[in-house]
Amino acid sequence: MKKIFKKVFKAENIPYLILGLMIFLVFSKVNITSGDDEWFSTILDKSFNGSLIAYLKERYTGWTGRIVIESIMVPMFACNIWIWRVLNTIMSVILAIGIYKLIPYSYIREITVSKRVLIKSLICILIFSIPTEVFSASISWITGSYNYLWPVSCLLLTILPFKNAIFKEEFNKKWYFLLIFTAILGANMEQASLIMFVFAFITNIYIVVRDKKIRIDLVIFNIFIAINTAVLFLAPGNYERSNKEIVNWFGQWDMISLPTKLMMGLNLFLEHIFESNIIMISILVILINIVIWKKYKSILIKVIGAIPIVVVIIKFIEGKLNILNVNTDLIIFKMFNVQNLNILNYDNIKIFLPTSILLCIVLIIPVLFLLIFDKIEVKYLSIILYLAAICSALSISISPTIYASGPRVFFVTDILIVVAMGLILSELLRKWRINIFVVLLSILIFWNSFVLYLEYILNKV
Repeated sequence: MKKIFKKVFKAENIPYLILGLMIFLVFSKVNITSGDDEWFSTILDKSFNGSLIAYLKERYTGWTGRIVIESIMVPMFACNIWIWRVLNTIMSVILAIGIYKLIPYSYIREITVSKRVLIKSLICILIFSIPTEVFSASISWITGSYNYLWPVSCLLLTILPFKNAIFKEEFNKKWYFLLIFTAILGANMEQASLIMFVFAFITNIYIVVRDKKIRIDLVIFNIFIAINTAVLFLAPGNYERSNKEIVNWFGQWDMISLPTKLMMGLNLFLEHIFESNIIMISILVILINIVIWKKYKSILIKVIGAIPIVVVIIKFIEGKLNILNVNTDLIIFKMFNVQNLNILNYDNIKIFLPTSILLCIVLIIPVLFLLIFDKIEVKYLSIILYLAAICSALSISISPTIYASGPRVFFVTDILIVVAMGLILSELLRKWRINIFVVLLSILIFWNSFVLYLEYILNKV
């Protein structure tokens, strides 16, 4: 017991303990709300005579394939709410641990304990930098946490054996007994499920091409993930729900062309990245440029790296001016303002320009990953997870049900961006001393997160 106590409370785990304490304080003020929470808490007794099996059959055929999540969530509503508060705190800490574990072990071994604590601290702080509307809907809302926080935390754990294989790290196969459960739960949310399956599938191909051999355990695990993904997506209830959600949320859905749907989804994604989540994307491009300026002398590379920063600064200034009710009707701001629309007017090229510019900025970033990372394995991991972040957000283009979900559809995107920042931090700290830029950036991240944290607490009081 003494050894376990020392292991849990050692210096390197202090960021996780502080995160757990702070986020538990948020959850301690959360209660069952009207709407979904209230509906799930009463549905068994109201309509199914307390039978969970009957409820799950009805849901799978008439509404959703997320039967594993709901088999946990619905009975939990009958329990004391403090159980959810404790379990959700644990899941939040697991989320931070999963992000950190995706950093190559060889990188971790090359840096000091203080630098490891810094990386863990910034990861934990960045979780509080997630936009308030996304945090509230995905982490601190009871129903949302079961459907988003829990599966995404499980997603990060489930892909660890594939990450270990990429970097030829040791992996104890006994962990598969736990990962079976994380894969089942992670594969019960559409975005997480597809990321798990595609990442595992592409990584298996990558390993075969690189090593000229097949990892049987990873192939079997990939098949297991695929089976769970199929159970989720082939549920008859998905089609029933889609039809109902069209009526409730998007009556014109079937009349809109596919290009228009893609444009709508892309614009909503870009609005999220460059408006709601401007702080996080700012931190990402600043970290990228710190590495570029330390690593390269080429002016051309530095200019390319600075392009995202210029756009981010313009969007940041515009956001602040809008808060102050200052007129932003200038061409420099209009160039980067995407439009919400349901009809594409191909004669008006102006509506495509802001979308095209911001999309190029988003797609420059994985190119910069090729420049800042030395090892091809880290380039592969960072790019594939960053592209997964984009694709998970763009899934809003293909289903009317996602419009019903609101801001929480961007939770996966935000977490994968934090993963990318963790990889960049490890690259930066293992090769160079901590400098004034890293200190100032850390202060910026801490202050922003502290302000958001106070907002969460005050809003719950």
